[in-house]
Amino acid sequence: MYYNGKPAVGIALSMEDGGDNIRLGQNLAKEIKKIQAELPLGLELNQVANQPEVVKNSISEFSESLYEAILIVLVVSLFSLGRRSGYVISCCIPLILLGSFCGMYILGIDLHKVSLGALVVSLGMLVD
Repeated sequence: MYYNGKPAVGIALSMEDGGDNIRLGQNLAKEIKKIQAELPLGLELNQVANQPEVVKNSISEFSESLYEAILIVLVVSLFSLGRRSGYVISCCIPLILLGSFCGMYILGIDLHKVSLGALVVSLGMLVD
């Protein structure tokens, strides 16, 4: 294996099913710092890929898009359905989301793109 044009030794780490990818990344960063402090001269430790960081960014972007979509739906429903219906829907959607997240937590459903996407689709059907 080569890294930056130099011979290298590669080590791959994977997480067991049901593990927390973000916590794995944090723990791995701590261990890398410890190992780097103990390495002899001439050796260096480089991280080639960082899947926990990719997951963290993906969750952040998806959450931001979800908030924007909810805000747009609330504003559009408030103006297009009239005052009374708009207020009812504007109040119901956040309550439904809160109830859905509580139900998902109780049932042990993790926040994955599929489960959040299904939630967005069901909210769209609710508004229609």
